[in-house]
Amino acid sequence: MKRYWIPLLVGVILFGIGCGALWFEVTEFSYIDQAPTYQRKTENFVFPIVENGNYRIINSDGTIQLQTDDNLKDEIKVEVTYYSDFGNIGHYENSYYESEPVKNIVFYMREIDQWNMLKKIKNMVFTDIKDKTFHNYGLLNDTTIVVTVPTDKKEQISIIPDEDEADEEIEERAD
Repeated sequence: MKRYWIPLLVGVILFGIGCGALWFEVTEFSYIDQAPTYQRKTENFVFPIVENGNYRIINSDGTIQLQTDDNLKDEIKVEVTYYSDFGNIGHYENSYYESEPVKNIVFYMREIDQWNMLKKIKNMVFTDIKDKTFHNYGLLNDTTIVVTVPTDKKEQISIIPDEDEADEEIEERAD
């Protein structure tokens, strides 16, 4: 029984030394709350504005902002920027006619080749470990949408940054 205590004690000491070395190594890492430097792609969409129609532009993955442009006539211009190596932008339109016509235009990320995407993220993580940094890899799935509308039609446009909020708003209107 005594001969097991010495290897056990040596193992516990080595484990403690390893944990201490890991602690000092990890505390030197820094966290950067940004996506890693990667090329972004921009796509443009144009949607006609119908007289007396209301529109909701919904972005399910990221940020969205509304701008006005006096040079536009009866159209909505949408500029979508995203990381094309980690997904493609998709969109769909649907209409709700309750008391007034409302058209939803929803933008979302469609995942592509998850195996290839995981390899790219793995390589980024290993590169970051070598540089003793970590990035916010979740932002690689985010999209940035800039919606430009005519100034006189701004009241017809609603910006909703999250699809869940849009669903809640639809349910509230139905009640």
